Amino acid sequence: VWESLKGIRAIRVSLRGVNAVAGGLIAVAGVILLQTGGLAWDHLLVTTLTAALLFSRKVPAPLIVAAALAAGLA
Repeated sequence: VWESLKGIRAIRVSLRGVNAVAGGLIAVAGVILLQTGGLAWDHLLVTTLTAALLFSRKVPAPLIVAAALAAGLA
């Protein structure tokens, strides 16, 4: 069913729009968190490590979130 839906041009265009909106909302959330939490070395470290893992090794995002939570609780 999903493959046949992806073949419809209107669905593909809609999905591109949804992806763009989701990316924008995530970016705005990051800016708000940065304004609230400030620019500290630990925030920069987590951001840098997360970006490096996502771009280089394709580590699943939920695994990175779980690791960050575990590090925050320790």
